[in-house]
Amino acid sequence: MNIKSELLKKPMKWFPEISISTLLLSIIIGVFLALISIGVGQAIWIKLLFIAVAFVATLIWTYDNHRDEDEKKKTLKQGFGLMLTTLLFMEIPLFFNAQLTSDTQIKVLVMKKTKDGARTNPDAGEGVKAQYVQVPYKKVYFYKTETNEQIGTRNVGVGEDDRLALYTDIVGKHYYVDYFPFFTYSSEFKYIRDNNDSK
Repeated sequence: MNIKSELLKKPMKWFPEISISTLLLSIIIGVFLALISIGVGQAIWIKLLFIAVAFVATLIWTYDNHRDEDEKKKTLKQGFGLMLTTLLFMEIPLFFNAQLTSDTQIKVLVMKKTKDGARTNPDAGEGVKAQYVQVPYKKVYFYKTETNEQIGTRNVGVGEDDRLALYTDIVGKHYYVDYFPFFTYSSEFKYIRDNNDSK
């Protein structure tokens, strides 16, 4: 008798349809799915995809022609038990990760630039070099203060002073997770502004 094999196949006391090996498999899959969700910053679509795949696999596994009715019922319970326990173990890392927040300091650099506008000589014949009106604008660069890494740019046209003020007022980003157990998990951020308001 293989003691290790018998131990893994042993049903749990409170959930007789779920064996220790099934529970261990649930933990492994649940943690793996949680890590993927944390990496992509989104969990609901991964959960729905897992439920769909697990549901189809359970039905195929259950209604195998070589199984009798009692085995089918047992297999169906095991399949849904695996699905539910996996979702539960997936939720644990998501819950703890949702408690973490971080801030990134940002510095803003504004540079004056020009771009080609309307052509000044549209009626010029062939061989004549095209000439354009130079339209002024401002290019806003965003950098991580700690590393000087550029993390984004925005173009602001003439007369868009309110929009420019919104960009130049940014001093950082506050990262957090919008989380509600089993239903919502997504990475979000708010800008930290010089006037202490976030948006």
